[in-house]
Amino acid sequence: MLNYDGDSEKDDGEDGEDGEGEGEGEGRQANEEQNRQYDKVLVFEEEFVDGDDGIIKECMDLFEGYQSKSEDECFSDSELEPEQVRIAKLLKGISFKKMVDGDIKFEVGQTFANVQQMKELFKEYAIQEGVALIRVKNDLQRQTYKCKEAGCPWRAHGSCLLDEMTLYKAKKRALEGLAKDHAKAFAKLRRYAYMVNQSNPGSAVDISTQQPHPTFHRMFLSFEAQKLGFLEDCRPFIGVDGCHLKGPYEGVLLSAVALDTNNGLFPLAVCICDKETQSNWEWFLNNPKIHLKYPSDRNLTFMSDRQKEVIHALQQHFPFANRMYCARHIYANFRLTYKGDHSKKLFWIASRSSNVFDFKETIDEIGAINPAAKSWL
Repeated sequence: MLNYDGDSEKDDGEDGEDGEGEGEGEGRQANEEQNRQYDKVLVFEEEFVDGDDGIIKECMDLFEGYQSKSEDECFSDSELEPEQVRIAKLLKGISFKKMVDGDIKFEVGQTFANVQQMKELFKEYAIQEGVALIRVKNDLQRQTYKCKEAGCPWRAHGSCLLDEMTLYKAKKRALEGLAKDHAKAFAKLRRYAYMVNQSNPGSAVDISTQQPHPTFHRMFLSFEAQKLGFLEDCRPFIGVDGCHLKGPYEGVLLSAVALDTNNGLFPLAVCICDKETQSNWEWFLNNPKIHLKYPSDRNLTFMSDRQKEVIHALQQHFPFANRMYCARHIYANFRLTYKGDHSKKLFWIASRSSNVFDFKETIDEIGAINPAAKSWL
C-alpha cells in the first residue's frame, strides 16, 4: 500500500470515484497544482487500508487544523525536542530508489518526492509488469491504484503524511494541555491530603507553601501501612536519594526506601520540592523522624550519596545513626580520576566484601597498583 505526505486541503479538480486509466484526462495545470499540494509517499500493506477510509485518514483527522500552510516554513532540528525530530523522521519512511538493474519494486515504507513522481513510477511499473492499472482514487489526500483485471486482489493506496511542522504544532498543543492539567492538580492537593488522612488514618501528609501569595513549595507523603511495615518487618536500613522530575513544572523527587527481609525495596516516604537544597533535605528528613517514631534503642543505618546537603541533614536529625555511602555514586566519582578495568574490578570486589579482612586486603591491592587511589578511597 502507498501513502504519501502532503497538505490536506480539498481540490475542486479532484478525480471521480469511478477510476480512469493511468494518465487519462489529466492536464498539465492539474498536475502542477497537485504537485504543490503533495510532499511524499509512504508504502503501507494492504490490510492497513479499510476501503476508502484508511488508517492514515484517521491519523489526519487527529491533526486537523495543524497543517503547515506554507512549504517555505522551515526550522532546524535544534528548535525541536529530540523526541519530536525522531518521530518526524520515522514517519518520513524510506525514500524510493530503483533497483540496480532499473526495475521498479514497491515495498512497505517507501516515500516519494511528490505525487507526480508516484504517477510516473506507476506508469513505468505497469509497462514493466505488463499489466493495466486503474486509479480509483485521486484527490489531495489519497491516491489508490488497482489492477484492471477482474478478480485481481492487487491494490495500492497513497495518503498524506504529516510533516515536521504539523507534528511540532500538535505536540506543542498537547503539552500545553498537560501543563494546564498539572496546574489544576496543584489546586487539589489540599483535598487530596484530607482524603488520605480520612481513608488512611495515621498517614503523614504535609504541604508547604510560599508566601505572601500562597504557591506550592514542597509536599511530604508517607502512608501508615509503610510505617508499620518498616517497623515490624524491615531491616534497620534506610536509603535516601533524589531525582529530577521532567514534567511541565520540573522539580525534584526526594525518596526514602528500606529493605525488607527478602532484600526487596520497601518505599517509606516521598517528597516533591523545587530543588535539592539542604533546607529541603532537612524538611524532608524531619518528617519521617516524627512519623516513624523509630525506637531510640535500635540502631539505624542510612545510605546516601556524598552530597553535603544530605550529610548535614542526616547529622542534624539522626546524629546517632550509622551512615554509609552508595557504592555507585562513589565509583562514578572514583573513575573520573582513576580509570582502568582492573581498578574497576577491585573497587567492586571491595564494595561487596562481607567482612573487614577481605575488604582491607582488596584495598591494599588497589594501593599496590596506585597509592593515590587507595588514599582517595
